[in-house]
Amino acid sequence: MGSYTRASSETAYPVADEIMTAIARNPNIDLKTVIEVAYYQPELLLENPVIDVLNFENPRWLDRMYEHERLSFVARAAPRLVFTLHSDTGTLHAFADSPTATGAQLRLLASSSESSVPLHVLDNPNCPLDVLERFAASEDVFERSAVAENPSTPSELLEQLSFDDAWYVLRVLCNHTSLTPTALERVTASLRAMFQESPDLIRSILMDRHDEGVVLEILASDSRAWVREGVARHRTRRKPC
Repeated sequence: MGSYTRASSETAYPVADEIMTAIARNPNIDLKTVIEVAYYQPELLLENPVIDVLNFENPRWLDRMYEHERLSFVARAAPRLVFTLHSDTGTLHAFADSPTATGAQLRLLASSSESSVPLHVLDNPNCPLDVLERFAASEDVFERSAVAENPSTPSELLEQLSFDDAWYVLRVLCNHTSLTPTALERVTASLRAMFQESPDLIRSILMDRHDEGVVLEILASDSRAWVREGVARHRTRRKPC
């Protein structure tokens, strides 16, 4: 019995590897099996045509991968599943904008090297929190601005962004409905300082026909008469005929 046990232990791992290899190549395996095999043979599994089928027929299958912590497989899958099957920018934008896009799909799209694609992901109200957190610390001002504008960004993350010193971030952040009073006060103070230092910035705002919300309220109480008069004219232009 002892010799049988030793022989079994010596051959168990090679046999297991052979079985997993065969399963990973089987084009008829189901999602449950794919999840299991992804742990052992992630690279080989990516060559299986069943992955393409899953990607189109079961859009939530990547969420299952995240739930089972198959993160290594998902990382390897990203280039093929998104950037090969959906390679043109317009399709990627539509995918990122979709209200039915899953968290896993949006995570993959957020890693696109096409700079405009992550911005579309960040505009999606269903954007996962971990993606919002990552881009809130981005060096790109437009990515931070997109996080500041997303209606699903939580107040804790908005608090972090309230320390930002970029106009493009603060101009949208000040109108966010989840911004706490303390954070709003901080943002307002930063904007007032910007307006004191840059009359040209004020002029560009007053030339813009879009209502700037809190920004206009700040300018309406400016100590300079020309600024207050400019706000009044801006609001008059905004009134419907």
